[in-house]
Amino acid sequence: MKQQNKKRQILAATLVVALAAAVAVNWYYARLTPQTSTDASTVSNLGDSLLVAGTAQSAESTAPADEATDEAAAAVAAMQQYFSEAQLNKQQYHDEMEDAIEDVLDSETLDAAGQQKVIALLSDLDSVCKAEADCENLIAAKLGGKCIVVIHDGAAQVVVESGRISESASLQIAEIVEKTAGISGENLTITEAK
Repeated sequence: MKQQNKKRQILAATLVVALAAAVAVNWYYARLTPQTSTDASTVSNLGDSLLVAGTAQSAESTAPADEATDEAAAAVAAMQQYFSEAQLNKQQYHDEMEDAIEDVLDSETLDAAGQQKVIALLSDLDSVCKAEADCENLIAAKLGGKCIVVIHDGAAQVVVESGRISESASLQIAEIVEKTAGISGENLTITEAK
């Protein structure tokens, strides 16, 4: 019995030391990670380089490249702005609809049957919001980019980042929307943001 207790104490002490070591390593690496910036002037692609085929570009030849980089950064910033505004507009619309439904529900002139209809509408709005969010998360995970999903009257519209659409990506999006929201391919519109 004493030997079994001693084994348990040794095991517990080992686990405590291992946990302390994991916390210390996590703390060490967490403070070493650089702060990322979403400033449009710092946006660049991995692999961008001034050395091409072993030769350095002259200052004159980098000017068009700098302009192209600035244009690409501006395009990325514009796309991020589009997705931010679209998400905000969609959220404001959902909030307004929910508030309107709740106002009708709180109305004193509403009978029991009307209250049940309003509760059903509120439940439908909630399920649509959840389906949109789930579709957006799954599509973004599959494609590696931002997307917006709008579901209305049994149809879905999906807007994805530029350069993310391919035939296989379209099929994946259709499958995600069908499984998550129950909307078939003929009621699905996929658009690429420009």
